[in-house]
Amino acid sequence: MSWIFYALGARFLWAWTNIADKYILTNKVKNPLVYLVMGFLVDGVLIPIWFFFDFFWYGWLNFWLIVLASILFFIATFFYILAMQREEVSRINLLWNLMPLHGLWLSWIFLGEVLEPKQLVALFILLVGSILAGLHLNIQKEKIKLTSGFWLMLISTLFFVGCDVVTRYVTKHGVVALQMAGYQLFILPVLAGLFFFFKKFRRQFALEKKSYTWQVLLLLVIIALLSRTGVFLNIKAISQGHISLINVLEGAQSIMVFVLAILLTLLAPKYIKEEWDKKNLLLKLMALILMVVGIVVLNVKW
Repeated sequence: MSWIFYALGARFLWAWTNIADKYILTNKVKNPLVYLVMGFLVDGVLIPIWFFFDFFWYGWLNFWLIVLASILFFIATFFYILAMQREEVSRINLLWNLMPLHGLWLSWIFLGEVLEPKQLVALFILLVGSILAGLHLNIQKEKIKLTSGFWLMLISTLFFVGCDVVTRYVTKHGVVALQMAGYQLFILPVLAGLFFFFKKFRRQFALEKKSYTWQVLLLLVIIALLSRTGVFLNIKAISQGHISLINVLEGAQSIMVFVLAILLTLLAPKYIKEEWDKKNLLLKLMALILMVVGIVVLNVKW
């Protein structure tokens, strides 16, 4: 069961990177694509760390599967950034709980993983919680609707789970988790660099680059370090446990971010500000409770 500790460790680190992403996207930068590219280019500063480890070649099939996983991760991160720019960070983190639902049918189709009845019950509870998390109540117009962040995260989590499925396959066929993380550390900056071949992107980058002060770049380096460490821990978890069960632990990340977002809203609203009206807060609390219930159902022995 060591995969649980790896998965929780990854989500603890990602909770902090989510808060940092929201701060930058709200207060510092405007173009989400430029931010995505900059974020992955900054990953390149971590490459020297890799030279402390041995490099192994696992054949062309595994290499291209790792490239595929990296592309899926890249696309998923783009939709996540779009969602983060438009939605509250606490809601976004509640919507990470869509991942077990994607993981269920993708791992069933491609990996032949079958879940027990109690795990299916837990996934249903998490689905209801995710829908509640995506609901936004407009008090002035007295309307309730699913936010655009819900649909963007629906797409983002699908690609993230697709990446997890490929990662699970590769690690089950001999690729060590640390090596997988190392390959991605090289591949993702290369994917980001390809955008500079497009003239339109170069113009967008030229307009945005003044937003990237040394403070923002330093924060991006910290985000990269925490994120890459989280990715490594998550790959370790995926190599040892069921994808759907690992993704269920997104609930732990939701709780961490929910608490951090509330504290920052109360103590430092200039950095992070959440909706604080009673009805929207109630929706988020109900969603959070369902996430916790889903995790409890998953871990209780029947």
